[in-house]
Amino acid sequence: MLLALVAACAQAGSSATPGASAGPSSGPTPTSTPVADGIQHPTGTTDVLLRMESGGGFVPMDFFATNAPSFTLYGDGTVVFRDPTISPPDPGDGLNRPVPFQTIRLDEEGIQALLADAIGRGGLGIAAGPYMGLGADLPTTIFTITADGRTKVVRVTPLSPDMHPQNAAIVAALAAFAERLDGFGGSVAGEQAYVPPAFRGVLSSIDRPLGPVIAWPWSDIKPTDFTAGENSILLLRTMTPADVAKLDVKSIDGGLTGMTLQLDAKLYSLALRPLLPDEKK
Repeated sequence: MLLALVAACAQAGSSATPGASAGPSSGPTPTSTPVADGIQHPTGTTDVLLRMESGGGFVPMDFFATNAPSFTLYGDGTVVFRDPTISPPDPGDGLNRPVPFQTIRLDEEGIQALLADAIGRGGLGIAAGPYMGLGADLPTTIFTITADGRTKVVRVTPLSPDMHPQNAAIVAALAAFAERLDGFGGSVAGEQAYVPPAFRGVLSSIDRPLGPVIAWPWSDIKPTDFTAGENSILLLRTMTPADVAKLDVKSIDGGLTGMTLQLDAKLYSLALRPLLPDEKK
Protein backbone atom coordinates (compact mmCIF):
# COMPACT_ATOMS: atom_id res chain seq x y z
CA MET A 1 0.00 0.00 0.00
CA LEU A 2 2.82 2.39 0.84
CA LEU A 3 4.41 1.78 -2.55
CA ALA A 4 1.08 2.42 -4.22
CA LEU A 5 0.66 5.70 -2.37
CA VAL A 6 4.18 6.81 -3.22
CA ALA A 7 3.56 6.03 -6.88
CA ALA A 8 0.31 7.98 -6.73
CA CYS A 9 2.05 10.92 -5.12
CA ALA A 10 4.29 11.21 -8.15
CA GLN A 11 1.22 12.10 -10.20
CA ALA A 12 0.15 14.91 -7.88
CA GLY A 13 2.53 17.59 -9.08
CA SER A 14 0.21 18.69 -11.85
CA SER A 15 -2.90 20.79 -11.36
CA ALA A 16 -4.92 19.57 -14.32
CA THR A 17 -8.56 20.56 -14.31
CA PRO A 18 -10.74 17.44 -13.97
CA GLY A 19 -12.78 16.51 -17.02
CA ALA A 20 -16.48 16.92 -16.35
CA SER A 21 -19.86 16.56 -17.93
CA ALA A 22 -23.02 18.29 -16.80
CA GLY A 23 -25.57 16.61 -14.60
CA PRO A 24 -25.71 13.68 -12.21
CA SER A 25 -24.61 10.19 -13.14
CA SER A 26 -26.75 8.13 -15.49
CA GLY A 27 -26.59 4.92 -17.47
CA PRO A 28 -25.29 1.51 -16.31
CA THR A 29 -23.26 1.31 -13.13
CA PRO A 30 -19.68 0.10 -13.78
CA THR A 31 -18.55 -2.80 -11.63
CA SER A 32 -14.78 -2.83 -12.08
CA THR A 33 -11.93 -0.36 -12.00
CA PRO A 34 -11.41 0.92 -15.56
CA VAL A 35 -7.78 2.08 -15.24
CA ALA A 36 -5.14 -0.61 -14.84
CA ASP A 37 -2.14 1.67 -14.34
CA GLY A 38 -3.80 4.49 -12.40
CA ILE A 39 -5.09 4.76 -8.85
CA GLN A 40 -7.43 1.83 -8.31
CA HIS A 41 -10.86 2.70 -6.89
CA PRO A 42 -14.42 1.38 -6.57
CA THR A 43 -16.73 2.48 -9.37
CA GLY A 44 -20.23 2.25 -7.91
CA THR A 45 -22.66 5.16 -7.85
CA THR A 46 -22.74 5.13 -4.03
CA ASP A 47 -19.05 4.30 -3.41
CA VAL A 48 -17.43 7.25 -1.63
CA LEU A 49 -13.95 7.89 -3.07
CA LEU A 50 -13.27 11.28 -1.51
CA ARG A 51 -15.24 13.24 1.06
CA MET A 52 -14.76 16.35 3.18
CA GLU A 53 -17.02 17.37 6.02
CA SER A 54 -16.79 19.63 9.03
CA GLY A 55 -18.65 19.60 12.32
CA GLY A 56 -18.52 20.05 16.05
CA GLY A 57 -17.61 23.07 18.07
CA PHE A 58 -20.23 25.31 19.68
CA VAL A 59 -23.22 24.99 17.36
CA PRO A 60 -27.02 24.71 17.75
CA MET A 61 -28.31 21.24 18.64
CA ASP A 62 -30.05 20.59 15.31
CA PHE A 63 -26.75 21.27 13.51
CA PHE A 64 -25.58 17.77 14.39
CA ALA A 65 -28.43 16.19 12.45
CA THR A 66 -28.59 18.65 9.56
CA ASN A 67 -24.88 19.12 8.85
CA ALA A 68 -23.74 17.42 5.63
CA PRO A 69 -20.43 16.78 3.83
CA SER A 70 -19.50 19.75 1.67
CA PHE A 71 -17.74 17.64 -0.98
CA THR A 72 -18.19 14.01 -2.07
CA LEU A 73 -16.72 12.21 -5.07
CA TYR A 74 -18.38 8.91 -5.94
CA GLY A 75 -16.98 5.91 -7.78
CA ASP A 76 -18.76 6.64 -11.05
CA GLY A 77 -17.37 10.20 -11.14
CA THR A 78 -20.41 11.96 -9.70
CA VAL A 79 -19.49 14.87 -7.44
CA VAL A 80 -21.99 16.42 -5.02
CA PHE A 81 -20.70 19.63 -3.50
CA ARG A 82 -21.55 23.00 -2.00
CA ASP A 83 -19.96 26.15 -3.37
CA PRO A 84 -19.20 28.49 -0.43
CA THR A 85 -18.95 31.46 -2.79
CA ILE A 86 -22.70 31.25 -3.53
CA SER A 87 -25.14 33.08 -1.28
CA PRO A 88 -27.86 30.94 0.32
CA PRO A 89 -31.42 31.45 -0.95
CA ASP A 90 -33.60 33.87 0.98
CA PRO A 91 -37.26 33.96 -0.10
CA GLY A 92 -37.96 36.29 2.82
CA ASP A 93 -40.04 33.88 4.90
CA GLY A 94 -37.79 33.94 7.99
CA LEU A 95 -36.41 30.40 7.54
CA ASN A 96 -32.72 29.61 7.41
CA ARG A 97 -31.42 27.83 4.31
CA PRO A 98 -27.87 26.64 3.60
CA VAL A 99 -26.31 26.87 0.17
CA PRO A 100 -27.88 24.13 -2.00
CA PHE A 101 -25.79 21.28 -3.32
CA GLN A 102 -24.66 21.09 -6.92
CA THR A 103 -23.60 18.05 -8.91
CA ILE A 104 -21.45 17.21 -11.91
CA ARG A 105 -20.06 14.04 -13.48
CA LEU A 106 -16.28 13.66 -13.92
CA ASP A 107 -14.63 11.34 -16.41
CA GLU A 108 -11.92 8.92 -15.32
CA GLU A 109 -9.19 11.47 -15.96
CA GLY A 110 -10.94 13.85 -13.59
CA ILE A 111 -11.30 11.15 -10.93
CA GLN A 112 -7.61 10.30 -11.19
CA ALA A 113 -6.61 13.97 -10.93
CA LEU A 114 -8.62 14.49 -7.75
CA LEU A 115 -7.37 11.32 -6.08
CA ALA A 116 -3.76 12.08 -7.03
CA ASP A 117 -4.06 15.60 -5.65
CA ALA A 118 -5.56 14.27 -2.41
CA ILE A 119 -2.89 11.61 -1.92
CA GLY A 120 0.02 13.78 -3.04
CA ARG A 121 0.17 17.48 -2.29
CA GLY A 122 -3.12 17.25 -0.39
CA GLY A 123 -1.33 15.20 2.27
CA LEU A 124 -3.78 12.31 2.65
CA GLY A 125 -1.20 9.80 1.46
CA ILE A 126 0.99 10.38 4.54
CA ALA A 127 -1.48 11.89 7.02
CA ALA A 128 -2.16 9.78 10.08
CA GLY A 129 -4.18 11.75 12.62
CA PRO A 130 -6.29 12.41 14.40
CA TYR A 131 -4.63 15.81 14.73
CA MET A 132 -5.78 17.58 17.88
CA GLY A 133 -4.63 21.19 18.00
CA LEU A 134 -4.73 23.83 20.68
CA GLY A 135 -8.45 24.53 20.28
CA ALA A 136 -10.27 21.34 21.25
CA ASP A 137 -13.70 23.05 21.17
CA LEU A 138 -13.28 24.24 17.58
CA PRO A 139 -14.78 22.46 14.54
CA THR A 140 -13.27 19.23 13.25
CA THR A 141 -12.66 18.68 9.53
CA ILE A 142 -12.89 15.05 8.40
CA PHE A 143 -11.36 13.73 5.18
CA THR A 144 -12.26 10.28 3.84
CA ILE A 145 -10.49 8.69 0.90
CA THR A 146 -10.81 5.24 -0.67
CA ALA A 147 -8.07 4.29 -3.14
CA ASP A 148 -5.94 1.27 -3.99
CA GLY A 149 -8.00 -1.03 -1.79
CA ARG A 150 -7.78 1.07 1.36
CA THR A 151 -10.08 3.53 3.11
CA LYS A 152 -8.50 6.20 5.29
CA VAL A 153 -10.23 8.73 7.54
CA VAL A 154 -8.23 11.75 8.77
CA ARG A 155 -9.61 14.13 11.43
CA VAL A 156 -8.16 17.58 12.09
CA THR A 157 -9.25 19.83 14.99
CA PRO A 158 -9.13 22.66 13.98
CA LEU A 159 -8.00 22.94 10.35
CA SER A 160 -5.42 25.65 11.06
CA PRO A 161 -1.64 25.06 10.91
CA ASP A 162 -1.02 27.68 13.61
CA MET A 163 -2.99 25.55 16.07
CA HIS A 164 -0.82 22.48 15.40
CA PRO A 165 2.79 23.39 16.30
CA GLN A 166 3.86 19.73 16.21
CA ASN A 167 2.16 18.94 12.88
CA ALA A 168 2.06 22.30 11.13
CA ALA A 169 3.35 21.05 7.77
CA ILE A 170 0.85 18.25 7.25
CA VAL A 171 -2.06 20.35 8.56
CA ALA A 172 -1.03 23.13 6.17
CA ALA A 173 -1.20 20.64 3.27
CA LEU A 174 -4.63 19.43 4.39
CA ALA A 175 -5.89 23.00 4.83
CA ALA A 176 -4.71 23.96 1.35
CA PHE A 177 -6.42 20.86 -0.07
CA ALA A 178 -9.64 21.81 1.73
CA GLU A 179 -9.47 25.22 0.04
CA ARG A 180 -9.12 23.55 -3.35
CA LEU A 181 -12.18 21.40 -2.66
CA ASP A 182 -14.12 24.47 -1.53
CA GLY A 183 -13.13 26.11 -4.83
CA PHE A 184 -14.13 23.08 -6.90
CA GLY A 185 -17.12 24.89 -8.39
CA GLY A 186 -14.81 27.46 -9.96
CA SER A 187 -12.74 24.78 -11.72
CA VAL A 188 -15.61 23.09 -13.58
CA ALA A 189 -18.43 24.19 -15.84
CA GLY A 190 -21.85 22.74 -16.47
CA GLU A 191 -22.76 21.76 -12.92
CA GLN A 192 -26.45 21.40 -12.14
CA ALA A 193 -28.59 21.71 -9.03
CA TYR A 194 -28.58 18.52 -6.96
CA VAL A 195 -32.08 17.16 -6.45
CA PRO A 196 -32.06 15.04 -3.27
CA PRO A 197 -33.86 11.68 -3.39
CA ALA A 198 -35.05 12.20 0.19
CA PHE A 199 -34.52 14.35 3.27
CA ARG A 200 -33.69 13.76 6.90
CA GLY A 201 -36.38 15.39 9.00
CA VAL A 202 -35.23 16.49 12.46
CA LEU A 203 -37.97 17.15 14.99
CA SER A 204 -37.78 18.44 18.55
CA SER A 205 -40.40 19.64 21.00
CA ILE A 206 -40.11 23.33 21.93
CA ASP A 207 -41.82 25.76 24.30
CA ARG A 208 -41.83 28.84 22.08
CA PRO A 209 -41.64 29.45 18.33
CA LEU A 210 -38.20 29.64 16.73
CA GLY A 211 -39.53 31.10 13.49
CA PRO A 212 -42.71 31.20 11.44
CA VAL A 213 -45.41 28.86 12.82
CA ILE A 214 -46.95 26.46 10.31
CA ALA A 215 -49.84 24.10 11.01
CA TRP A 216 -48.83 20.43 11.06
CA PRO A 217 -49.21 19.55 7.36
CA TRP A 218 -49.41 15.75 7.41
CA SER A 219 -52.39 13.52 8.11
CA ASP A 220 -50.35 10.34 7.65
CA ILE A 221 -47.29 11.37 9.71
CA LYS A 222 -47.38 11.95 13.46
CA PRO A 223 -44.68 13.26 15.82
CA THR A 224 -44.35 9.71 17.19
CA ASP A 225 -43.25 8.58 13.71
CA PHE A 226 -39.98 10.45 14.28
CA THR A 227 -37.58 8.24 16.23
CA ALA A 228 -34.61 9.03 18.45
CA GLY A 229 -31.20 9.09 16.78
CA GLU A 230 -27.81 9.20 18.46
CA ASN A 231 -29.03 12.22 20.42
CA SER A 232 -32.33 11.41 22.15
CA ILE A 233 -33.38 15.09 22.12
CA LEU A 234 -33.61 15.08 18.33
CA LEU A 235 -36.15 12.83 16.61
CA LEU A 236 -35.40 11.73 13.06
CA ARG A 237 -37.41 10.51 10.09
CA THR A 238 -36.61 10.01 6.42
CA MET A 239 -38.90 12.30 4.44
CA THR A 240 -39.81 11.80 0.80
CA PRO A 241 -39.97 14.75 -1.61
CA ALA A 242 -43.77 14.34 -1.49
CA ASP A 243 -43.70 14.68 2.31
CA VAL A 244 -41.58 17.82 2.09
CA ALA A 245 -43.77 19.32 -0.64
CA LYS A 246 -46.70 19.42 1.82
CA LEU A 247 -44.83 22.07 3.80
CA ASP A 248 -45.44 24.41 0.84
CA VAL A 249 -42.07 26.12 1.32
CA LYS A 250 -39.88 27.40 -1.52
CA SER A 251 -36.17 26.77 -2.17
CA ILE A 252 -35.96 23.75 0.09
CA ASP A 253 -33.62 21.42 -1.83
CA GLY A 254 -30.61 22.53 0.20
CA GLY A 255 -32.41 21.97 3.50
CA LEU A 256 -33.58 24.40 6.16
CA THR A 257 -33.74 25.20 9.86
CA GLY A 258 -35.87 27.53 11.93
CA MET A 259 -39.33 26.14 11.07
CA THR A 260 -41.94 25.77 13.82
CA LEU A 261 -44.83 23.33 13.38
CA GLN A 262 -47.95 23.34 15.54
CA LEU A 263 -50.11 20.29 16.22
CA ASP A 264 -52.99 20.96 18.60
CA ALA A 265 -51.40 23.00 21.40
CA LYS A 266 -47.87 21.61 20.97
CA LEU A 267 -44.99 23.25 19.12
CA TYR A 268 -42.18 21.46 17.31
CA SER A 269 -39.01 22.63 15.64
CA LEU A 270 -38.43 21.02 12.24
CA ALA A 271 -35.17 21.00 10.31
CA LEU A 272 -34.51 19.31 6.97
CA ARG A 273 -31.25 17.98 5.58
CA PRO A 274 -30.98 16.63 2.01
CA LEU A 275 -29.67 13.08 1.78
CA LEU A 276 -26.72 12.27 -0.46
CA PRO A 277 -26.60 9.32 -2.90
CA ASP A 278 -24.89 6.98 -0.38
CA GLU A 279 -27.22 7.86 2.50
CA LYS A 280 -30.43 6.01 3.29
CA LYS A 281 -31.57 7.90 6.38
